[in-house]
Amino acid sequence: MDLDIISKLNSLEIGKELAGARKAKGFTQSDVAELLSIARTTIIAIEKGERKLKPSELAHFAEIYGRSVKDFLRKDISLEIQNPQLRFHSSSYELQKEEVEKLIIELKKLCKNYLELEEICKFKKIGKTTPTYNIQGIPINDAAQEISKKERVRLELGELPIPDLRDLLEDKTGLNIFYLPMSFKISGIYSYDRELGGCIAINSNHPESKRRASLAHEYAHYLENRFSISVSLEESKKKIPYSELFAERFAFHFLVPSSALKSKYYEIKQSTGVFTPRDIVSLAYYFGISFQAMTYRLESLDLVARGLYDRLKKNKIKPSEIEQELGIKKEVKVENKFPKQYLRLAMQAYYDGLISEGSFSKYLELDRIDARDFLEKNKELYEEPIYGVDLSSKKLEEIGV
Repeated sequence: MDLDIISKLNSLEIGKELAGARKAKGFTQSDVAELLSIARTTIIAIEKGERKLKPSELAHFAEIYGRSVKDFLRKDISLEIQNPQLRFHSSSYELQKEEVEKLIIELKKLCKNYLELEEICKFKKIGKTTPTYNIQGIPINDAAQEISKKERVRLELGELPIPDLRDLLEDKTGLNIFYLPMSFKISGIYSYDRELGGCIAINSNHPESKRRASLAHEYAHYLENRFSISVSLEESKKKIPYSELFAERFAFHFLVPSSALKSKYYEIKQSTGVFTPRDIVSLAYYFGISFQAMTYRLESLDLVARGLYDRLKKNKIKPSEIEQELGIKKEVKVENKFPKQYLRLAMQAYYDGLISEGSFSKYLELDRIDARDFLEKNKELYEEPIYGVDLSSKKLEEIGV
């Protein structure tokens, strides 16, 4: 290892990286001290940036954490767990704190890999012009409805349902959207990096309707409070922060515009003269949200009686049985962990001979056999354009840079 590189490392930053890698593995400082046969006080000093690392020590740390030495030498990404905004009550965060910290470390690692792929391919994503909105002093529901309307116009959506929200936001806004397994109480994480832009992680263990709602919710944070970190947790509603309440309302309005829902509702009423739980199930399927969310949306517009969902639940109405009666077959959509642009860059780097098969496998977190299978099955993805500026000297000359 180049001694000059080690000497130039910021001890405080690499200490943070090492502490994060340790926590991600579930090790205590005492565990690491024992594995490395050094004093726990030495581990503390290294993680605090009070002691310079030797090259051999960094190699040993990387080995026990299952990481590459290069992971600790790459440029820093500004994802920090500082004052996270929480959905509902902060006690949830205390209960989920360890998992949330590990998830943010994972998101940070993925973003580093993304930047590394951009550097390898000499490609920089084109910045998408997405406005930010000031909602201070505006009634929350009014702000949510008005901004959702503006975004639907800007994204050329009209009032139709959004078939693939992830593709839309990745392509039209430049958001970097990852899908990670999380415990059920965590819905999503949003953060902002100065180079990559908005970064979102959605709970891949949730059903598709819930993932869509969480993604719209995190998108609201990108629009309203872009430079903060947000961790969305599920809990009984107590005191909800203003920004969280806005994000919740925005998701409702963005996914199910009021005028579109009213139009569909009155169309049903005029056709049959009644409005039943079967109709709620049909509307939920049409707009791509859950039965519960659709019932609440109808309640909020006074199209059905307030408290209807609680009464239906008490009467043991089962939406899944109604879906079967109506012949609704929901396809189980398996989302890839990585954004499409990330996958395209990894494929381009491999096909251009810039990275080995082993490195390609590492970027996609697959073994080599599965990586080959991925390449074979996703040729169409590779042929799609990469949205960005080619930073190679030849291409820069061609565009006059």
